[in-house]
Amino acid sequence: MELVISFDSMSKTNILTAVWIVFFLLGRGDVFARQLRLFAQVGTALPAAEPVRPGPASGFGAGLRLHKGLWLQLDYRSWINDVGENTGFELFTGRLHSTPFLLGLDFELLPEGRLSPVLKAGAGYMFNRFLTGNVITIPEITLTQNINNGLTVFGGGGLIIRITEKINLNLEVCGFFRKAGGTTTINDMNRGVSRESFSVSLNTLILQAGIIYLL
Repeated sequence: MELVISFDSMSKTNILTAVWIVFFLLGRGDVFARQLRLFAQVGTALPAAEPVRPGPASGFGAGLRLHKGLWLQLDYRSWINDVGENTGFELFTGRLHSTPFLLGLDFELLPEGRLSPVLKAGAGYMFNRFLTGNVITIPEITLTQNINNGLTVFGGGGLIIRITEKINLNLEVCGFFRKAGGTTTINDMNRGVSRESFSVSLNTLILQAGIIYLL
């Protein structure tokens, strides 16, 4: 019996539920005796494309210690960016929502120090939603754009500040890299519906600060 899972057909809720089930299974038995941690972060998203403006970013997740300074991280991120008026850019004026579910590794260079630099890398699946803003056309024509969901990779670094045995502060700089396809739909009351494909760079630098709670 063959089981095929399609990411495009799964809702965000199902993806998050599946991720946490995997994390729970990893935490059973002898592995569960190792330390776990929960974290939450807020910050800003700085897109590489010039017409796309900086916007708010947030995230939360959990980590499982694999070795002294090595953590397996499962987390959810979300950020919003407005696209300003532009000429020649693939997206019209509007609002871009990006929501990746991520699996990665964090490596603490000084796991026993009060301050510890951190290196991080991983991959995930990103959901994207674009809400088209006011695009000036003749009354008979409406324009909408959709961006395909897909894989993303990320890498970066940061600094952990140990406040107590259980509570740490986290400063992080992380780059997300993704080239996505999309579709522009043109609904003309006289000529019908037509569609045009495009591709757009969604590369984004995320600056965040947060808190880590060790269980």
